[in-house]
Amino acid sequence: MARAIIDYQKAFKEITNTLTKNENILSIFVFGSIVSGDLWEESDIDLFVLCKDEFDEVRDVYLESLSIPIHIKFLSKDSFVNLCNEVGKKSIIKDTLMSSKLIYSKDSDIEKFYSEIKYIASKDKEIWNLVYLGKLLKDIGICKKYLHNGGIYTCYEILIRVLDNYSKLYLSMNGFSVSKDSLTMACNFNDSFDEKVNKILFKELDVNNINEILKYIEDFVDINLKDSTKELLEFLKEQNIPLSSYEIQNNDIFKNFDIKLENILKRLYKNNIILKSVRDFKDPFGNLLTEENVYSYK
Repeated sequence: MARAIIDYQKAFKEITNTLTKNENILSIFVFGSIVSGDLWEESDIDLFVLCKDEFDEVRDVYLESLSIPIHIKFLSKDSFVNLCNEVGKKSIIKDTLMSSKLIYSKDSDIEKFYSEIKYIASKDKEIWNLVYLGKLLKDIGICKKYLHNGGIYTCYEILIRVLDNYSKLYLSMNGFSVSKDSLTMACNFNDSFDEKVNKILFKELDVNNINEILKYIEDFVDINLKDSTKELLEFLKEQNIPLSSYEIQNNDIFKNFDIKLENILKRLYKNNIILKSVRDFKDPFGNLLTEENVYSYK
């Protein structure tokens, strides 16, 4: 791989030198394997390039430089600014920028937006912990259901999602960037997890190995539950009244994130961290329809 790294460096220098000579190019970001550090022989060089005009939508371009594959995303500055100003779930652009490095820029507006997005990513980390935790808890439940019912192959399929969501939560809580290679990164940072993943991926399918890694992950969840739900616990403490998962989800703090709140709230209650009660659920005319779970700070 030593020779390949040199080739990547040469190809990276050649393509960036070519791009920066173009007056229409305003900024260049690099993302992917070169940033995350998991470079291998078939990795692309991934670039995100902002231009003065043209490219109202992302235009993906693929090429080779010195036999090294290169992937470039081109987008106009105006479209970039509009996407950055959108309020809502993490977009592809924002997701790319959060895990990228700005290597060239001659536009102060773009630099400002980049800094703001990086700041927001840091600020929202506690909420993203909730996103990853909620998905993890939901998939653990599905995985255990299929394991109980004898659907071991479907269980194995769901287990891969469990491993990925655990990896994202683990990395996020430890201050690392979350990417599509989160499982590999988590294994690199955590030897005990890596050992259990190897049993799942590279040995004969075994129920005992599945149960072992599920217990390992659930133990991690319970040990770190207060830390991973810090934003939610602070919110419940400030509200000081019992709230349903629906009411919490629709608060301005959480409404733009896909959080499996009921799964998280049940886990917090199970661990004796919050209180749970029931409340009448009525239609707009005051007629009783049913009851619903509500949760409050303990």
